[in-house]
Amino acid sequence: DQELRVVLVNEDYCKSRAVEKSEVEGRHVTELFDKQFIDGADLHATIERVLETGNQGALPALRHRYRERVEVLNIHISYIGEGQEPRVVMIIEDVTETVEHAYRLSMLRQINAAIQGALQLDKILRLVLTCVTAGRGLGFNRAILLMVNSQNGTLEGWTGIGPRDHGEAAEIYDRMAAENKSLDEIITEGERFKRREDLPLYEMASRMSFPLDDPAELVVRTIRENRAFLVSDAANDVRVSETFREILKADEFVTVPIVAKDEVIGAIVADNNYDGRPLTEERVELLTIFANHAGLAIENGEAYADLEEKIRQLAEAYETLEQTHDKLLQSEKLAVMGQMAASVAHEIRNPLVSIGGFARVILDELPEEHPSHADIQIIVREVDRLEKILKDTLDFARPPSLIKGLCLPNAVIDDIRNMVSAEAEERDLEINCNLDPEIPEMMLDAEQLKQALLNIVRNAIESINWGGRVDIVTQLQNQRVAISVTDTGGGIPEAMLRDVFNPFFTTRPHGTGLGLAVTRKIVEDHGGHIAVRSKLGVGSTFTVYLPARTAAGTEELDE
Repeated sequence: DQELRVVLVNEDYCKSRAVEKSEVEGRHVTELFDKQFIDGADLHATIERVLETGNQGALPALRHRYRERVEVLNIHISYIGEGQEPRVVMIIEDVTETVEHAYRLSMLRQINAAIQGALQLDKILRLVLTCVTAGRGLGFNRAILLMVNSQNGTLEGWTGIGPRDHGEAAEIYDRMAAENKSLDEIITEGERFKRREDLPLYEMASRMSFPLDDPAELVVRTIRENRAFLVSDAANDVRVSETFREILKADEFVTVPIVAKDEVIGAIVADNNYDGRPLTEERVELLTIFANHAGLAIENGEAYADLEEKIRQLAEAYETLEQTHDKLLQSEKLAVMGQMAASVAHEIRNPLVSIGGFARVILDELPEEHPSHADIQIIVREVDRLEKILKDTLDFARPPSLIKGLCLPNAVIDDIRNMVSAEAEERDLEINCNLDPEIPEMMLDAEQLKQALLNIVRNAIESINWGGRVDIVTQLQNQRVAISVTDTGGGIPEAMLRDVFNPFFTTRPHGTGLGLAVTRKIVEDHGGHIAVRSKLGVGSTFTVYLPARTAAGTEELDE
């Protein structure tokens, strides 16, 4: 009527709203709809305009939230006159299913495109659940994904998506009605869940685990028979076990299989537990079609995972090949050096010793003011350098066998500090030692270990022009001993780091390039390894890792 109160309502309206006529007649029309709908649809003004002008009014495709269901309504308003009391008749046409059917078909195409475009298997599975519950697409409130575990013969809940309770459902549906997000927006929002454990219904899904040889469990029958099941009254359906009923807590649900490579690999369980919309055969058919496409996407994901694994294996094989190639080159260098060292020892060593000996005798007999004194000093110094090169070459090419005995690494480092103290003083630099007192005696070749560490420490000293610091640190790390030497020198360019242990590689004008190569061989002969990190302008750290072994040399120490 003119006061916008309902004078008459038909039975269909009452039936659709589950109300009595007396509950509707006499009420203001705006009381029959929520405030958001009234404001958005401009219903109040439209009715008044029809009453005033007598023209018809139409409000098409209005979205209305009724209880926990979002409806799509067409509202037609026509003028009728009864004597002196003009009135309008308002016809409410519920086109929800028609609109959603078209929407679902469109959404299904988008969903299939979305999941077919994904590659990582975990992402595909999360995406499958997101799409099942995405807005008005397939139209389900909750979706649980179960996957076959062929190793232990069970069907296990993977994870799930959907509201946890009615309160959360109401909040979500209100937001969905207001925002009306696209599928892409829903998928993007779902990507905030990086792990399946973070998804809303993971805890529920994780409680689902059923033996595949139990045909009494309906979801297992879905796998065994490769077909969908629609349950309309779970409480009285003998196909539904009490365990499943207690976990899902839904009277109506559907289960559909997921097939990949002609094998059933899992199942989707979906329901409308919160908005109460019936699960029609059409929805079951749509979910089945979607599950088939999901299976194809999973096949793609598994193929991609296999490809990634093969690429990883190829990369590892290539790395191993490179390492083998490097070792082969090193072995070839060793063989060449062995021949060269024998020749050097035979052809050069004896004459060199004679030259050095006579030069030292002459130097001792000449007074410092003699004009030849400086020249003889140069001869002695250069002979010393050649003897060192010869010794390094022989040590590297024909290293002596390890002679292991009980040895304290900290004691070896103390000896090294004493040996280099004069060199450090000449360069005005500090040698700081921080030695872990927990490091035990170990089975080592003390002399060779001293040579290896001395090479590193001397390199560290020579990297510093003047002033600065060299830190030597020992630590007991689990079942190994770490010995680190850090300098404040100029550092090593990153491009050169991989070559610093190669024979003949050196960055110093007068270096032989054999010191670190000898060091690495000694460390590896002890069953350890050496690592380096460096930064230009800051300095370098060389770390030797040795296995901490007992005197027997077989049992590793406890942490």
